[in-house]
Amino acid sequence: MTGTCTVCGTPLARGNTTGLCRPHYLADAVARRRACAAGRNASRPTQCSECAAPITRHSRSGRCRPCAMNSADVNTRRTDAIRAALSDPETRDRHRRAVAQANRSPEKREKSRAAAMRLRPWERALAAVTPESRQRAAKTLSNRRLAHIPPSKREERRRLLNRGFTAEEATRIVLDEHAREVSSRLKSEAP
Repeated sequence: MTGTCTVCGTPLARGNTTGLCRPHYLADAVARRRACAAGRNASRPTQCSECAAPITRHSRSGRCRPCAMNSADVNTRRTDAIRAALSDPETRDRHRRAVAQANRSPEKREKSRAAAMRLRPWERALAAVTPESRQRAAKTLSNRRLAHIPPSKREERRRLLNRGFTAEEATRIVLDEHAREVSSRLKSEAP
C-alpha cells in the first residue's frame, strides 16, 4: 500500500502496509504496549507491603528488596542452605581455609579498614547507648556474675562490701546466712 499517512498525510514508503508513517507507527506501538502493560499490571502492587517503598514490576513477593531480603522466610531458607552446605566437614574446612587466606591479604585488610572508616559503625553503637541501656547492661552483668547468690541476698552482700569486707568474705557470709534460713524454714515446715 503506497499512499499517505492516515494521520498526517505524509507520503509512505513503498511496501508500507500499516497506513502510518514511521513516527506515528512508533507512537501507536508504544501506546498499544503501554495499554497492554497497564492491563497486565493493574493488579500488581506498586508499593512495598511492609514499608511503602516503591517496588519494581518484577517483584513477586510484593515487597521491596531490603524487606524481602530481611523477611523471616528468606532468612530461614538462607540459613538452611548455609547449614546444609557447611554440614560436610570437607566443604567447611575448604571454606574456612579460603576465608583465612583472603583475610591475610593486605588488600583485604585495607579494604575492610576503609569500609569501617567510611561506615563508622562505632557512631551508631555509641548513639544507641542511653542511661537506661547502661542500667540494663549493668543489671544483666550483675545477675550473671552473682548467679550463685540468691537475688534476695545480693543487696546484703553489697552492704557488706561497702562496709569493708572482701568479696569472698561477703559472699561466704551471705551464703551461710541463706543456708541457715533455708534449713530453719525446712525444720519449721517438717511435720
